[in-house]
Amino acid sequence: TPALLNVLLAWMRDALASWPFGVIVATTFVLGVVAFLCPFVPGMTVYIFGGLVISNTCPPVGTDQGFWIGSWINVLMCWFLKLTACAVEQKCIGEWLGSSIWVRQQAGVHKVAIRCIESILAKPGWTVGKVAILCGGPDWPTSVMAGVLKLSLIQCEIGTIPIIGFVIPCALSGSLYLKKDEEDPIWSRSANLMIIVAVAVNMLLWAVAAWAIQNELEKHYRDLTRKLEKNIQLEWLDYREGEVSKKVVVTWFDVPAMVKFFYLFGATVHILVCHAMWWGYSYLIGDFKVS
Repeated sequence: TPALLNVLLAWMRDALASWPFGVIVATTFVLGVVAFLCPFVPGMTVYIFGGLVISNTCPPVGTDQGFWIGSWINVLMCWFLKLTACAVEQKCIGEWLGSSIWVRQQAGVHKVAIRCIESILAKPGWTVGKVAILCGGPDWPTSVMAGVLKLSLIQCEIGTIPIIGFVIPCALSGSLYLKKDEEDPIWSRSANLMIIVAVAVNMLLWAVAAWAIQNELEKHYRDLTRKLEKNIQLEWLDYREGEVSKKVVVTWFDVPAMVKFFYLFGATVHILVCHAMWWGYSYLIGDFKVS
């Protein structure tokens, strides 16, 4: 995770450490939901943070019993947190945004790829493709897109239930990280293993989702590629944008010299900063970890 995010997580963990355990769990849950509502916050960070906080504060504090009880409480809390956040994102954000024609056009709900996804997610119960998309897709965009498409909340929640298979290694990696300073290296190795398992599960879900989308297109190619009357406004907006872009063409030679200067200057600074952060990360930032 980014260094500044590590600092924030560490500060929050210390601030919550003296609170009653029930309040800590409730507060972590609320903070997790708020974090999920931010498009740029990955779910893995929330699960790891929960492991760092809850596992270390579960009574009896300082014992293996408290540690493991807290670890599994965090797993269940994060699982319910994910389901809650998906519901909020789908109903309160996605369906609200979906009322805008412009948003629907930008989201591409009339494009073949999104129509394939919609066809998969609209199926009741569990299917391999549905579970892979809902559990492996990016947290915020997936749930919000489900709302934009006006899909059934209950069916989407059912399809998200297997996310527990991804939550467990992520949450346990945060819990096991607390044991890294002990003499037995198995704790730090176990924490690293949990991260590897989580990444592997996520990659597998992405691969299965891609296969499911392609498979859905091949099975229902005619239906999914046929223009729909309900999308006529979206098709018109695409056509209008295409025609406007043909008429309004600005080449590099048409750009004023001052604009070129700021563009090149900004690009150069951006590249230099990226190189500085890559090659001089340990000197500029140090090795700060959440502990």
